[in-house]
Amino acid sequence: MSGNLDLKEGGLAVHLGKENKRRTVYSFVSRRKMEADFALFDFPNPNNTSEQRNATNVPPQRLYFMNNEWVITQAKSVAARLKGDDSQRVDAAYRLLFQRMPSTPEKKLGLAFVAGKDEKTWSEYTQVLLTSNEFQFVD
Repeated sequence: MSGNLDLKEGGLAVHLGKENKRRTVYSFVSRRKMEADFALFDFPNPNNTSEQRNATNVPPQRLYFMNNEWVITQAKSVAARLKGDDSQRVDAAYRLLFQRMPSTPEKKLGLAFVAGKDEKTWSEYTQVLLTSNEFQFVD
């Protein structure tokens, strides 16, 4: 959603990190030392086979989305993609992140949050949307 993803297919595995702009499927997985971000999201042990990944939602995952510098950077990038006046930008955020228009209450809340504020507030608003259940889970 931030426009920062490298869409190139194939290539060598790369370590997770702020400089990595590839999909996680192209990430290097060590059998000896698991990346902290993988462990946080219950990545399966690479030494074992697993027919299905466990679905979890634990407090550290929520805290990651609220406090992680990488997430904050992505929220800033999303906010920078939103153009127009406040109303148009709230609409654009919902179209970009949720593929729908905001409901009347959602739009009112969004407009109240960003009214007369600076770009930092828009980054905070998009981070809130990125942290929402609707963005993180498929119905």
